[in-house]
Amino acid sequence: MTATLRLLYAEDNPQDADLTQACLAEYAPEFQIEIVKTGQQCQQRLQESTFDLLLLDYRLPDMGGMELLTWLIQAGIKIPVVLVTGARDEEVVVKALKLGAINYLPKNNHYLKTLPEMLHLALKEYEHKQTMGLLAAHDIRRILYVEHQSMDIDLTLSYFAETLPYFVIDVVKTCANALERLAQPHNYNLILIDLRMPDQSGLNFVREARSRNLRLPPFIMVTGQGNDSEAVTAIKLGAADYIVKRTDYLEQLPYRIDNAIIHDRLNQLNAQLLIELAARKQAEEELKIAALAFDSQMGMLVTDADGIILRINKAFTTLTGYSEEEVLGQNPRLFHSGQHNKAFFDSMWDTLKRYGYWQGVIWNRYKNGNVYSKWLAISAVSTPEGRVTHYVGNYSSIIENQEAMEEIHRLAYYDPLTKLPNRRLLQDRLSQALIAAGRSRLYGAILFLDIDKFKTLNDTHGHEAGDQLLIEVARRLRKAVREVDTLARLGGDEFVVLLENLNIDVDMAATYARQVGEKVREILAEPYSINGNDYKFHCSASIGIAMYRNLEAVDELLGHADMAMYKAKKAGRNTVRFFDKTMQEVVTANASIEKDLRCALEQNQLRLYFQMQAYHNGRIIGAEVLLRWEHPQRGLVSPLNFIPLAEETGLILPIGQWVLETACAQLEAWAKKSSTQHLQLSVNVSPQQFHQDCFVEQIDELVEKYNVQFDRLNLEITESLLLVNIDDAIIKMNALKKIGVQFSVDDFGTGYSSLAYLTQLPLNQLKIDQSFVHNINVKVTDALIVQTIIAMAANLGMEVVAEGVETEEQRAFLELHGCSIVQGYLFGRPVPLAVFEQQLNRN
Repeated sequence: MTATLRLLYAEDNPQDADLTQACLAEYAPEFQIEIVKTGQQCQQRLQESTFDLLLLDYRLPDMGGMELLTWLIQAGIKIPVVLVTGARDEEVVVKALKLGAINYLPKNNHYLKTLPEMLHLALKEYEHKQTMGLLAAHDIRRILYVEHQSMDIDLTLSYFAETLPYFVIDVVKTCANALERLAQPHNYNLILIDLRMPDQSGLNFVREARSRNLRLPPFIMVTGQGNDSEAVTAIKLGAADYIVKRTDYLEQLPYRIDNAIIHDRLNQLNAQLLIELAARKQAEEELKIAALAFDSQMGMLVTDADGIILRINKAFTTLTGYSEEEVLGQNPRLFHSGQHNKAFFDSMWDTLKRYGYWQGVIWNRYKNGNVYSKWLAISAVSTPEGRVTHYVGNYSSIIENQEAMEEIHRLAYYDPLTKLPNRRLLQDRLSQALIAAGRSRLYGAILFLDIDKFKTLNDTHGHEAGDQLLIEVARRLRKAVREVDTLARLGGDEFVVLLENLNIDVDMAATYARQVGEKVREILAEPYSINGNDYKFHCSASIGIAMYRNLEAVDELLGHADMAMYKAKKAGRNTVRFFDKTMQEVVTANASIEKDLRCALEQNQLRLYFQMQAYHNGRIIGAEVLLRWEHPQRGLVSPLNFIPLAEETGLILPIGQWVLETACAQLEAWAKKSSTQHLQLSVNVSPQQFHQDCFVEQIDELVEKYNVQFDRLNLEITESLLLVNIDDAIIKMNALKKIGVQFSVDDFGTGYSSLAYLTQLPLNQLKIDQSFVHNINVKVTDALIVQTIIAMAANLGMEVVAEGVETEEQRAFLELHGCSIVQGYLFGRPVPLAVFEQQLNRN
């Protein structure tokens, strides 16, 4: 008896469905047919039940056949598909087959006669492809994409969605979030990570993932500005690829991802093969290990778990001069050259035990007595239980001349662009300098330099122009310091100058360090010729200085100089500043505040205070909500002490969301009372909040959730926020305007005021900054500015709110000149909700 085959037929044409059912009933009764009329019904049945075959009409009322084929791939449902349609389109055929369809059947006058045979052939072909493993091309590739640039994210997702739907991409915008994903059970095939992430570099992300023993799939580093040093470091860390974002980047990316995943699978297969060898007879094990080794054209040896050499290949004999008889049963110590100390080998074995892999340059003595260097990669082969059975060493590169060795040294210890010592060499010299200072009692200093406006040059003239600038900075620094001083480039636009043996008196030593700092600052402030003499670029340097004599830690000393450099930047750039203990105390205090602030939301320590906004007659029309933090030990913490820290750490996003939600909930409560339903609330929005991709959706959800009435929610934004991306601001504000959200420009007149953006944006209010209001009766210019803002707003059809009104004279001036809404201590201070509602009752 022929087995019953379940056929799901997606067809919206009743006549075609009936004819097909009748045909199969007569000529292929082994098919049990079920008919659905829409793509959604088809998806539901495929998720609910198992079918042997899917007969799919190309055009369904709710989705196309290609869309359904794409869904099958992404849902991981494997079923043979035959596509049927009345159209004759070669592109459709090719695309359907690429998306996994087994065959394609045009609806002509004779298609029903060939249908039974076509269905059986499709089943046979699918079974054959399954057996041969030919369906793997459409397996889902699950990618963890670690990228912070929104444009790159959108371009990548759009490209893959249109051309390669079987790539499922999970996007995270920080390394911290990526580490959280890896800490959970996951099935990522690959990590695609930008080298320069905001919270830490891609290289440090890999190091941290390994140090935490997270399951790390193969990873590809991508960068907008590559250099040889970073590429070498990435590959040494085990990167499957290193890609620079050039014009053809997206076209190459799928193939390079596939290549990395395939190589990873092959490595896994090789490891599985070696594990299986351990469980078989000794003769069979040796035969397969030997076959693996002899397939390689590079020098290769295999040892057991105790390091006893089991096999070498011919290439190894050619390289070292040792025959198989001379090395079998020996330990690789046979090749020791004496160039490496015990610490080197301890570190090697520690890495092997922790990660199962080690690679690096090693010096070995060959049979002829000569010492040569080579690149050695060692992999541990383990059983599923984690027991190491073998080690496989692969000599992938042999270096036999001094020139090549010097090149390796340069790559390891010098910046390839500026030829200055890199961070590694600086740390070594700084360690020696600290020891020497402790003995001699002579003070030394380090100068930490950051080039001001370097990003501006990169963004406007390209990375090549930036490289020219860095090379010239290095040249000028060499001229500004002594030959005995150490110059180093830490990376990016950061440089360090190490001054040793200055003076036993700290004041004299600091005076000399300042003189050097000022000399460096002046010479770096001179114009730079970029692209020959085509362009003159003007920039400067912010310089931080830290003195040393005692045995400070290297990283601590660099951190002190770094803090001093940021102090110089805050002082207006192009300046020199020294580190002092007060700076460290501020950093420590901020760290403590940050720690507590992370708990403030969870522990309900944040409060909203309300400062009334009113007409001149005292009638309250609403309030501005202001954030306060009631700390259990510190008491009421000023926003000036925690809002900048929240913005710096990203905590402003959850805090800002809480403020918006609490404000909307209050508007809902007021809307239920006739005495308060007219009130409006103004909420300050940070730039980070506003520039989130999901900002409009967040506000829309809150307005709907709390039934916020039209014109009751007013968002206060700053001029600087608008100028970051004026086009994005226009789109977002217009979208929110449609659901009744109002907008005010806060602190108007203190930023880059522009009539151009005032006419483009859907603004309702301008808020005159309190600094102008305070000086109305003091400075004629400020009074004129206030009058001008009021008149301009009136002509543009906007309201004007004056904040910081503290005296009757200020209020009278504002009323006289047409500013109808006022806010300030004259009317009321920021107060808790209960007090504000008492004010409402009195009003």
